[in-house]
Amino acid sequence: MTDGMIVLLGVLIYFAILIGIGAFSYRMSYRTPEDFFIARRGIGTFALFIGVYATNMTAFFMLGIPGAAYHNGVGMYGWVAAPVALFTPLCFYLIGYPCWILGKRYGYMTQPELFGARWNSRAVSMAFFVLLTFYMIPYLVLGVIGGGVTFESMTDGLVPYWAGALLVLAVGLLGFVGAARGFLQVPAILSGDELERPVATAAQIVMSLACLVFVVLCVRSFIKARRAERVDS
Repeated sequence: MTDGMIVLLGVLIYFAILIGIGAFSYRMSYRTPEDFFIARRGIGTFALFIGVYATNMTAFFMLGIPGAAYHNGVGMYGWVAAPVALFTPLCFYLIGYPCWILGKRYGYMTQPELFGARWNSRAVSMAFFVLLTFYMIPYLVLGVIGGGVTFESMTDGLVPYWAGALLVLAVGLLGFVGAARGFLQVPAILSGDELERPVATAAQIVMSLACLVFVVLCVRSFIKARRAERVDS
């Protein structure tokens, strides 16, 4: 068995475990925005740490920073390590902890809810929401590109770039299915009914749409890579 086959087998086992955990969690979850965003406020310290760590281990950090260090020198790691080591703990203590207290006391689940309530402005809430969505899209695109490049490199070409994009597609589909519950509230929104958490519901719907965009980007990347492969051959 080649090294590429071993890596591919490990990736497939990882995805199988990931899908199994997702399916189990889906069965155990509640169909509410609070459960979707913050797991009914039951996340422990260790789970929070792992979640934040995994969230930051994107193609930007895993591929972009080492690539920048290769071209610009080892000092790039210092440029990254300083903010992570200093500013991240400070942000958790000075911003995250007070926000957690306010969220627990008043029931806030998302940043737009909190800041909109702080300034008593729906415009502030929506502006914050739009900014978060806008800056999330590039990270999704990087994930598609990084996934394809990584799988192709780690398996010595056994998994081509387009197949790697399809594997990343599975993650996007899981995200879409998990967030699609927000669409159940669309009839209530269109009919003008009052929702308990309108901003959180809107955020859940947009999260689902963002995952759908992620899936479309994966498919587009897959088609483009297949065409390029045919031209090269």
